[in-house]
Amino acid sequence: MLLYHIADVHIGAKAKYLGNSLYTIQKKYLKRLYENARLDGARFVVIAGDLFDSNSIPSSIAGEIFEIFVEYPDIKTVVLPGGGSHYESEVTGHDAYTEDSIYRRPDVSVYFENDSVFLLSPEAPVLKIDDIAFYGGFFEIPAYPRENARYHIAVIHGAFGKGEGEKDPAVLESTFYDYVALGHYHAYRKFGKSAYPGAFIQFEFTRSKILESGYLKVNINEKLDIERIVFDDAPRFYRVEILDKEDVDRLRSKMRVFDFIEIEGYSEEVKDEVRRLLENENIRLRDDAYIIKKDPMLYVIHNIIREITQDKDPERQKEIETFIMRFLKKKPQKPDVEASLKRFFEL
Repeated sequence: MLLYHIADVHIGAKAKYLGNSLYTIQKKYLKRLYENARLDGARFVVIAGDLFDSNSIPSSIAGEIFEIFVEYPDIKTVVLPGGGSHYESEVTGHDAYTEDSIYRRPDVSVYFENDSVFLLSPEAPVLKIDDIAFYGGFFEIPAYPRENARYHIAVIHGAFGKGEGEKDPAVLESTFYDYVALGHYHAYRKFGKSAYPGAFIQFEFTRSKILESGYLKVNINEKLDIERIVFDDAPRFYRVEILDKEDVDRLRSKMRVFDFIEIEGYSEEVKDEVRRLLENENIRLRDDAYIIKKDPMLYVIHNIIREITQDKDPERQKEIETFIMRFLKKKPQKPDVEASLKRFFEL
């Protein structure tokens, strides 16, 4: 049984440097997703929360999105609201299933009368569609009786991971579910039989990592197979620190015409290279960007780090180096360093 899993589409969000054109991009890739699903013979598209950026999205916009879903009647679309439920909500709310939920509007809820579009809600947290059962969870693992079905899919919008305030993902493995479709985090993560697909279309700046847009192709049979499909031609947003000429060269080699980059700090020795980089309108210097003063001891440590990490793959080496350099120049308190190191080495 093949399904596509997406989350955190955030229709209606505003992206720095993209503005309202983000919506056009999101619609374009949603159409591509459904075309791919049709060609692959996928039975379901599962949306694990935050389809919309808020409950104030105009019904006309929501209607345009649902029209994409109903255009493919052979593919069943299962939608879980994000941002919380009746009992729990995030600060931002997004499309939480509250009294003013976008999904409660008559001109939006009418789409759930279509036999190819389904909503998991506190009123209907379990759905059996053909021989597949779906169980909706709002931040928690759904605890409902097991349906008489061939496959059992949990759909959760919540925080699972190793960090502070997160729920241990190990508990997801002890459930009867064949697959757990997660949403909430905008980066791809996989834990055994559960996964976050990341944001469907990335639109936020992130530090150190380049997050890619895409979805998960999940094949459930005797063996669970989770494949991440990346939209190679979608925009990417990322923040960088530029410590030396190698960083400049690396940035130039990785950057594409539709990438957006914020420089959050740079060393004195590359200020001329940074000035030339800023001639590209897609590269900006943050208002609070810092300059790293040339310190002989700092550069001795820098070179030692390079030697220690030279046997690591390039991405991992850069991640370690950037992490340590950031703490060297900011001189944080010891408890902060200890907590951050612990989180870092648990990744």
